[in-house]
Amino acid sequence: HDPLAVDAILSYAEPTRPDILTLLGDTIDFYQISTFTKNPKQRGVASEIQATRDFLDELRFRFPGAQIIYKRGNHEERLDRYIMQNAGNIYELVDDLLTSKLGFADFRVDYHEHPFRIGKLWHMHGHEHMSKMTNAEHICNVVWKYVHDHFICGHYHRNQEKTYKRGLSGETFWGGVIGYGAGYMEYAHLNTWNQGFGVIRYDSSGKFRAELRQVINGEVL
Repeated sequence: HDPLAVDAILSYAEPTRPDILTLLGDTIDFYQISTFTKNPKQRGVASEIQATRDFLDELRFRFPGAQIIYKRGNHEERLDRYIMQNAGNIYELVDDLLTSKLGFADFRVDYHEHPFRIGKLWHMHGHEHMSKMTNAEHICNVVWKYVHDHFICGHYHRNQEKTYKRGLSGETFWGGVIGYGAGYMEYAHLNTWNQGFGVIRYDSSGKFRAELRQVINGEVL
């Protein structure tokens, strides 16, 4: 993660006193147990877990009354996949390893493995469909084909939003993709990513107004 970007996002959020904080996946990386070629000098699983606990502790300190929702992403799934591939016979004994090690009970974090809805807006990580994203200019269009409803997701490391209209009914839907909170990544020197987050305001009926913000050099734009 980029500490400067993360602090900018949290500092922006504090005065708004949000009711809900949603982490839309890949909050922890599990770099060393990924299937990619790893640099053995990079961070290990234990240090990542501690860093994520520190982050959740800071969230709870800054937002003591907020509901914190943690959505599983494909990087969180690396832990389950690693255990099933290397210690499948004891999987049922450790299937709560992520939630226990990250201290979700201590920090009062609600954990979701599957997409969930707040009001009329579906929240997902973005990896749930099986197609590969080959053109980052059309993220919303690809996700919309699977959701056909209001949605917001992460996963793609950039901001994007689009409004859709359904046929003769004229019913409209909104889709949005938030940026990410990471910094330099050694495997992607050239990319179209951006740091960012989303702010969602709901009314009593569940209707919402979404605002996507970017972070550049530690400043929220």
